[in-house]
Amino acid sequence: QRGLAYGMDCIQCDGNDIFAVVKAVKDAAANARKTKRPTFIEAVTYRLGDHTTADDARRYRKQEELDAWKQRDPILRLRKYLEEKKLWNDKKQTAIEAKAKEEVEAAVKRAEEIEPPTASEFFDSMYDKPLDELALQRDTMRTSSLGQDPSQVEQRERVQQ
Repeated sequence: QRGLAYGMDCIQCDGNDIFAVVKAVKDAAANARKTKRPTFIEAVTYRLGDHTTADDARRYRKQEELDAWKQRDPILRLRKYLEEKKLWNDKKQTAIEAKAKEEVEAAVKRAEEIEPPTASEFFDSMYDKPLDELALQRDTMRTSSLGQDPSQVEQRERVQQ
């Protein structure tokens, strides 16, 4: 329904099956090359984890349901498939996990070395020319109770002039 609402071609696939997803993407790409139109791909899957850090999915779903869906985990399914085809083993798994750990640690190190942005950068980079209300929020560093502090009212009037 989502894609149809925009007049798009649509494909639905099993989001837990890597081969179904690859086929859907290939079909969508071929269709785009042929028709010059987008395709909406809905990869239906199951959220194994909580919805947010404030969520506790145990309140609304049973452990048996979660356990059944864990068996359909796309990463585990692909690994089992590759192992059956003798294309994957524990040695390769250990090596790729070590490489991934190194890459993540390097990325974290690079990120930690980035100069923290100033508070005003958020506002200054949002629009080409800041909106008056955002300029006021930037200048007062307040988003709540705008207009209740007399200095904010005076500042708003200056910004609007």
